Amino acid sequence: MKAKKVIKVDEFPTIAEGLLGGLDTNALTFKMINKYVDEINLVQEDSIKKAIGLLWKEEGQIVEGAGAVGIAHILEAKQKFANQDVVAIISGGNIDNSLFKELIN
Repeated sequence: MKAKKVIKVDEFPTIAEGLLGGLDTNALTFKMINKYVDEINLVQEDSIKKAIGLLWKEEGQIVEGAGAVGIAHILEAKQKFANQDVVAIISGGNIDNSLFKELIN
């Protein structure tokens, strides 16, 4: 984001597979991110897994990895969000059933 251009990075397997994929500088997504997004944060795989489990146990929501990353960041950065009203967009329920069962147990 700071470079205002797409920088190629290595991709690794992730439970948030919906966030994988190349990005082109001419893509609408790239333009919107540069205009509206202040920061992008990385989260750990374990935090995504915890977020999926938490969303099921506390809210009864089946959420895929990519849809749970906002909650994962909140879990990792609790101090940053302490005593604040916080909104996280939770989307996507396209998660493998066996993986989901593994994560909620």
